[in-house]
Amino acid sequence: MYRSKKKNSKISNHTINDINSQSNLTNNKIEMQSIESVSAIRIIIGIIGVSLLSIPICYILSYMKQMKNSLNVFLYSAIICISVAPLIYFLLIKHLLYIKKEIYFYIFTIFSFTAIADLLLALTIDNYSSAFHFYLNEGEVYLKTSHGLYINYWDGTIHYTLYLIMLYCMLKQKIETKFFRFLSLFWCGSIINSLIVLLGGAAIGQYGIHIKPSYLLNIPYAIFPISFMVRQFNLRSNFIQQERKKINKSLIYRYWDIFFIIYMLFAIIFAIFRVLHALKVIMLYKSIYYNY
Repeated sequence: MYRSKKKNSKISNHTINDINSQSNLTNNKIEMQSIESVSAIRIIIGIIGVSLLSIPICYILSYMKQMKNSLNVFLYSAIICISVAPLIYFLLIKHLLYIKKEIYFYIFTIFSFTAIADLLLALTIDNYSSAFHFYLNEGEVYLKTSHGLYINYWDGTIHYTLYLIMLYCMLKQKIETKFFRFLSLFWCGSIINSLIVLLGGAAIGQYGIHIKPSYLLNIPYAIFPISFMVRQFNLRSNFIQQERKKINKSLIYRYWDIFFIIYMLFAIIFAIFRVLHALKVIMLYKSIYYNY
């Protein structure tokens, strides 16, 4: 009896120790998660601070005589945007091994910097600021149009918010969640759709003769969203394959899919039709909608 009691007491002590160790592990995990969330918030605040530096930089550039030359506008803008990446690295993420090798983290920080500049550019077009008159004259003249105005407002508000949220998800290592996938694909579709109209309109519209070197600054905004979209599709290839297995019907019997395919094709053709008439393309001068 005495031996059995002794064994039971040993077993109970072991179970108590196991429970205590598990509780300590959970507490440590909770503490680590809280520390990581605090550090992520600090880094996001630092990125916001770096992006807001674009405001005084733009005002400083507006007083420089070199900004009267279109090539200087392009070179200064490119150098300033590229310098954001090493600044973020040395100030904020040098100690983070899992994030400093993520190229899109640097891209989103640069885009967040330019998003604030775009917001200031939109305010300049609406005569609420005088910081970007040099860029509208020697940079991207076609931004004076209504589409150019609202694309800058959209980039400075909606896209800027998306950049910060996606950067936070990267810091928290939650890039494989449905939430991040939805935001990233929404951003890709939004920026690609807006640039198709902007760059196409600038090339063939009434401002086509005013294209200057700063037009090339839009190339990263056309390349990186497409590459990021391809990356997101590749990351979710297994999920897509599983969803395809669930669909047994052929396309002929999926009436809703056929309806949306026809609708999207019509929307694309109609959007191109509107763009060509809004830009007053010379080849359509015989159209009855040309003067409207």
